[in-house]
Amino acid sequence: MIYYVIFKYGTMYGVIIAFKDYNVKKGILASPWADPLLKHFQYFFSSPYASVVIGNTLKISFLKIIFGMIPPVILAILISECGNKWFRKIVQTASYLPHFLSWVIIYGIMIAFFSQSTGLINRWLTEMGFSSYPFLTDPAHFQAMIVGTDVWKGVGWSA
Repeated sequence: MIYYVIFKYGTMYGVIIAFKDYNVKKGILASPWADPLLKHFQYFFSSPYASVVIGNTLKISFLKIIFGMIPPVILAILISECGNKWFRKIVQTASYLPHFLSWVIIYGIMIAFFSQSTGLINRWLTEMGFSSYPFLTDPAHFQAMIVGTDVWKGVGWSA
């Protein structure tokens, strides 16, 4: 019962911010209720960006489901078919590690690899004679970067 009170009902405390005109100085409980009560929802859904934001969220979620299911299954099969026990344990440990990293650290790793000015991938591209490419700031690659990092972070744990 204590578990459900703390982790299921207790976390719902912050949801009331959506129905209040929140003031940092007053806090959540002392802030006045929004008038009308659904004012913030009406504001969001009347915005020209609401359909874009909802569409992107649904598309990214769908892509995470599709591309997040196949690699863990393949990795699990490969690990189970590996005859060398010590190699299997090393692969399992290495594939589990990203799951325990915070998203802030994952973002730092992405910058280290894909930054246009100092990223490892762009350094290799410029050393081979190509121009650097803005992987992290190009809108065409944004969804692929999000889905790719999510799959990489979760593939070991899901396997």
